[in-house]
Amino acid sequence: HLFYGWETAPPQSARWREEIMATVAKRSSEGVQWHGRIPQRSLDAILPTYGVWLYPTSFGEGYCIAGMRATAAGLIPVYRQVAALPEVQFPSPFAVPDRDWIREGGRSEFSASAIAAVAASKNGKIDREAYRRFALDHTWEGVADRLLVDVERRGLLPARTTPRLE
Repeated sequence: HLFYGWETAPPQSARWREEIMATVAKRSSEGVQWHGRIPQRSLDAILPTYGVWLYPTSFGEGYCIAGMRATAAGLIPVYRQVAALPEVQFPSPFAVPDRDWIREGGRSEFSASAIAAVAASKNGKIDREAYRRFALDHTWEGVADRLLVDVERRGLLPARTTPRLE
């Protein structure tokens, strides 16, 4: 199931869009479905019904809200270890190193990891609650609060006078 809105995609991605949509059409008999962009509340209701979140990106994410939402829904994350993803995502055994997508076998490695994650999701050997707990502990506010405490502890900022987020 693919949730993506092309409305914000840059014009140079038109060819990529055509390729993706052709692949979706070709794979529809296998259960591949294009949902497009949907409201966040609808997505929040749908995500927990799935088992795995696949994110084969090369984009330099700084935080990746989509990934954190998927993790909070208990989905097993399968992602390339690019930019901040290794720091802000659950330390998934299905994360793959950031390799060249074509020359270094990154695509096959990602595919193998995705297949293993789907199998793990189906056999129930993954503690999805651990993913949820991780996401709740790694909200923007929680991460920022821990960073501020660390900076204060090192004496780099004066102590806060405002209460910490609970």
